[in-house]
Amino acid sequence: MKAFAAVCRELELSKSSAKKAEGIAHYLSSASDADIIWMLAIFSGKRPASVLSPASLKEYAMEMAGLPSWLFDECFEFIGDVSETIALILPAPTNMKSIPLSEVMEVWRSMKAGDAATRKELLFSLWNSMETYERYVLNKLLTGAFRSTIPEGILCSALFHHTGIDEWKLRLRLQRNWSPDQITFQELVFKEVEKELFAKPFPWNTLTTYQAPLAELGEEDLWRVDLQPEGLRIQIIKRDGEVFIWSATGDLITLIFPEIKQVFSEIKNSFVITGLLIAFKEDKYLPLQLLEKRLKARKTSKILMNEVPVIFFADDLPEWEGRDISPQPLYQRLEKLSELIQSVNHFQLHLPRPVILNFQEESVQSTGSIFSASCSSFMIRKLTARYYQEGEPTYLWTLKSDPLSIIGVLIYVQSGNPGAGGVAVEFTFAVWKQELLIPVAKVRPENLSPGEMQKINAYVKGNVVEKFGPVRSIVPDLVFEIGFEKVQQSKRHKSGLILQSPRIIKWLPNEPIHRGHTLEDLLAMISG
Repeated sequence: MKAFAAVCRELELSKSSAKKAEGIAHYLSSASDADIIWMLAIFSGKRPASVLSPASLKEYAMEMAGLPSWLFDECFEFIGDVSETIALILPAPTNMKSIPLSEVMEVWRSMKAGDAATRKELLFSLWNSMETYERYVLNKLLTGAFRSTIPEGILCSALFHHTGIDEWKLRLRLQRNWSPDQITFQELVFKEVEKELFAKPFPWNTLTTYQAPLAELGEEDLWRVDLQPEGLRIQIIKRDGEVFIWSATGDLITLIFPEIKQVFSEIKNSFVITGLLIAFKEDKYLPLQLLEKRLKARKTSKILMNEVPVIFFADDLPEWEGRDISPQPLYQRLEKLSELIQSVNHFQLHLPRPVILNFQEESVQSTGSIFSASCSSFMIRKLTARYYQEGEPTYLWTLKSDPLSIIGVLIYVQSGNPGAGGVAVEFTFAVWKQELLIPVAKVRPENLSPGEMQKINAYVKGNVVEKFGPVRSIVPDLVFEIGFEKVQQSKRHKSGLILQSPRIIKWLPNEPIHRGHTLEDLLAMISG
């Protein structure tokens, strides 16, 4: 448990996916198979259900610490998290020892099966053997509040370094219906999945950002130019009647988009199709953040599918009827692809309409389609090029636009858990709506210097207005320049809009708050 808690702390503090994968790989190198299977279950969302309510945990903690309820409540008011409060107020352990994660989960089983007296006895025994951060992680597990779900890609990267098994195979095996108490690590990771080889993704044709003058590409009629809205680049594979959907980042997302899987399941042919998955509703592109919401949900409900419906832009066909046709020129592959999509005739499947791009003037003539509205990125491919070919890449070109920024006022600060030292990990910025400050963006303070963060944290501690768990409402007096890609409408947010990719450009310590931008300023920037 000590090693598992150490991994949790490292994952909390690290911002780099590579560092997170290294931390998990280090754990894998020393942990037993029994501990590893539970670690995979916990980090992949297959964690056990709660065995104790927060109220029961609080009651036991007060008894062990000898604290009255009012004093515990005062501590909780300051800290904002039950598990963290309990971990900090408990007396020093009297029987410190390292208990393997698998043994802790065996105790969890005994607690679940036992009565209240048994649960308390087992809990006290665990608390008495652990240091503060271990207790914090244990409390989260026991109450079902553990939220440190790790992206599958990070887990598979760590497993690849530990086992040498291809990551795409590991993703398939982790997505099986399995339970940590019914399967061993060896069975889960090393046993092949049925029809596994049919799921192997086709090599990706990566997009290269084009920054030189378009005129250098030569004659315009040698190239195909397609609209490139915000979306998720995916590969849809159908072989031997099975459908698999892969993202360009290597994630197997078949279960996340069952409606797309169903459409392709009904097609008799076998193929590999690449394209763009786009959130689209009421003839409008939805923000990329909503598509990411589906990716993070792990389980797709009908409510979420209705909230974030998707369409698919099919743009290439590297494999057809079990045959690799990637060496064929693009125009031939597109002819086959067009015949397939038109024969299916489904409202969620589309071919991106080509647009007219003037290479000399670097301007785009709209096709008048809803699919060409409010988009500044375009995919440029040579009509005679094979699927992937050295020297003839697929280009992604974007219309140049001035960077967007606003002056925002800091109104909320969220602190981290004990591993983060209680310092600020997320800022909420607001703009003016008449005399009120309306929140418009949440940003991690990654661009601020250590000296600036020290001053800001000092201000926050002395100017708290209200507390909401780990969130602090502060006296609005700190002003920042916030950069972003664009503004889009959003019914989910109080402001009625959302900023895409917000980031702190700089702190403006001498800027008065009345100089902050207004909601009207942002509404005037809305595109799409």
